[in-house]
Amino acid sequence: MSKLATSSGFKRIPQPVFHLQTKDEEEGCFPEVLKKQARKTGKLNLSDKNLTCIPDDVFKLGEVHSETKDVDLGENCDISSGKWWELEPLKYLDLSSNCISEIPKQINELDSLNTLNLHQNNLTEIPAQLGHLTNLTKLDLAYNRLTALPMELVGLKNLKSLYLSQNLFKTFPECIFDLVMLNQLDISNNELNLISPGIGFLTRLTHLNLSNNQLKSIPEDISCCRALLDLDLSKNKLTSDGLPHLGGLHNVETIHLQYNNLTLLPKLNGCSNLKEIHLAFNEMEILIPDDEDQEITIEELSTLSHLQIINLRNNRLRKIPKEVSCLQNLIRLDLSNNDLKELPATLSLLPHLENLQVDGNGLRTIRRDIITGGTVRLLKYLKQTLPLSEEDMKIVSKLPCCKESELPNRHSMRSSRSLNLSSQGLCNIPEVVFTEALEVPCSMVDLSKNKLTEIPEKMWILARNLTDINLSHNQLSSLPDDIGKCMNLEYLSLQLNQLTTLPSGLSKCIRLRELNLSFNKFQEIPSCIYDLKALQLLLINDNKVTEINAEGMLQLTRLAHLDLSNNNLASVPPLMGKMIQLRTFQLDGNGLRAPRPAILAKGTEAVLSWLRDKIV
Repeated sequence: MSKLATSSGFKRIPQPVFHLQTKDEEEGCFPEVLKKQARKTGKLNLSDKNLTCIPDDVFKLGEVHSETKDVDLGENCDISSGKWWELEPLKYLDLSSNCISEIPKQINELDSLNTLNLHQNNLTEIPAQLGHLTNLTKLDLAYNRLTALPMELVGLKNLKSLYLSQNLFKTFPECIFDLVMLNQLDISNNELNLISPGIGFLTRLTHLNLSNNQLKSIPEDISCCRALLDLDLSKNKLTSDGLPHLGGLHNVETIHLQYNNLTLLPKLNGCSNLKEIHLAFNEMEILIPDDEDQEITIEELSTLSHLQIINLRNNRLRKIPKEVSCLQNLIRLDLSNNDLKELPATLSLLPHLENLQVDGNGLRTIRRDIITGGTVRLLKYLKQTLPLSEEDMKIVSKLPCCKESELPNRHSMRSSRSLNLSSQGLCNIPEVVFTEALEVPCSMVDLSKNKLTEIPEKMWILARNLTDINLSHNQLSSLPDDIGKCMNLEYLSLQLNQLTTLPSGLSKCIRLRELNLSFNKFQEIPSCIYDLKALQLLLINDNKVTEINAEGMLQLTRLAHLDLSNNNLASVPPLMGKMIQLRTFQLDGNGLRAPRPAILAKGTEAVLSWLRDKIV
């Protein structure tokens, strides 16, 4: 097994040791019984068969349809001892754990494949023909020797899972930026040193693993990956300056940043669903700078109300702020192997804290037997050091149980340039909040996951500066015409409300790039949308839309992603085929008479081509 040196040790690249097989031996790995089973089930598993190449007969399994095309029903014909109507095209192919060094160009003959597993082989390149497998939803190329991917892979429009770990990539394959249906991307354990902007196009990504690379920075548009639940950036060379504001990741639950070169707590204001953050083995000396005008503030820390696990072991922390007691849902806090001399008594105010690790510190004020006595004993000791000083009482008064503390002030907004009141259960918002946001000034407003039935009128004093508005998960039945004052607006999220129409004023938002209207009650696409010439993404899925105004849609020349799934569409106008700039066109879940499901299953390019053929 070969080794490639990395900053964190050695990177192992598997080299399966197989003897070269004779032709008879390779044919024996694919007996007739497996062929019959594959034709019947559409699945073929040839993993761990000592293969050095893909058997030719595998590609014949993609010819089922051509074989049945001229079947003579009068002769009661069968094919390979199986009833012709029971034959399945190959949809699942597992070739993992072999010693395959090349994928033949005829891979494109397996055009029904939805899963292809080539994990742990000796591949050094991928043929362009792989990009023709438009039905592919899962592709595993991990544990190979790949250094690049062909641009033709942009044709994999339905790909949801891509595994590229343990290869030799030094640059991020740019074709991935066009795989907009991706949910999972693992490109860990490579040699990546740079990711160019573009990852923000992956708006459906829920799991991203970039760990064990050589990255010093992350592009700012990662904050556009708003569906992310799990982000792993561990074991890189990231610095605090190279890590962008992550506050746009409103849904992220777990962030891994251990084994990097961070000196400050990342900018997380806006990560309202964050439950775990792992920051072990970095170079942090302080969590919150003494100067309240610096990037990380006490108020920002208190906005992370859902945090349950914080791992800060093996840093250089000299002090833990008393304000850590604002994290009222904290269950585990690991502070071991730092430079702490004392612990704040306010740690004892955390009602759910079950595991507090402080070994490896020079704690002078706490006896060793108390430290080794476990969390319960340690917290009991800290509680005995109360009553609180006047300063501590101020901190306690700001705990989340007090509603006033849930409202951010200008200091908490300054670091992120955002007003975040997500998940507060609010029915209305005090005007003073918007006044302070104007002084910052804020460019982002997040009022999602509340109980708002109307937009606070005072919010529009921020209109000129706003680029990002999130009003999702509320009870809005209308939107005021004031939205047109937001001339610099780029992102507007209105999903999961009760909207049936949009105001004409929205057409003035000429810089709007992303508009999410999913899960509302629209029966038609609002006409004001057709004036949004900069629009790149329109999500209006899960509504009650009955028809598409093709003439209006054709005005959106920059639109790349259109989701109309789960509506009441009966047909699609052929003129929609002229929208050749579309990368994704989702129509699933409608009662469409045409195009047929078989056409839809082939992806956006096939649908647009079919529509163009219908233009009279």
